[in-house]
Amino acid sequence: MPQVNYNGKTVSDENIKTVLGRIATRLGGDVSVTSGDRNYVPQGGSQTSLHIGKRAADFSVSGFSLGSAFAQLKAHEKEIFDNDKKYEVIHHGTHTATGGPHLHVGRFSEGVGVGWLVEGLEATGKGVYSAG
Repeated sequence: MPQVNYNGKTVSDENIKTVLGRIATRLGGDVSVTSGDRNYVPQGGSQTSLHIGKRAADFSVSGFSLGSAFAQLKAHEKEIFDNDKKYEVIHHGTHTATGGPHLHVGRFSEGVGVGWLVEGLEATGKGVYSAG
């Protein structure tokens, strides 16, 4: 059974932990968390990051490229994300300004829906967030 491996990272938000579990189950691959709660802004990061608010995690899914996992998350949005909360999902590519390629999921304190973004998929997209 697929599981979430936190790799020593802390993810305080219970809803984000639930979403990560749903991702593992729906995609059928282990979710590996590479970053969770933060009390600092890493190079290329945002001062308003949901990581600082303890409502975000960076991750990958075993058996999937980041692009393929991102596409699967979009395809299974209704099964993975709660319809009464507001999320962002970001595919940070190989040219990311944030330290390395990964997927990001965060939960806002207000609103509903899922915002899909990409950043750094091409060299010209480094630090540029666009609809994914």
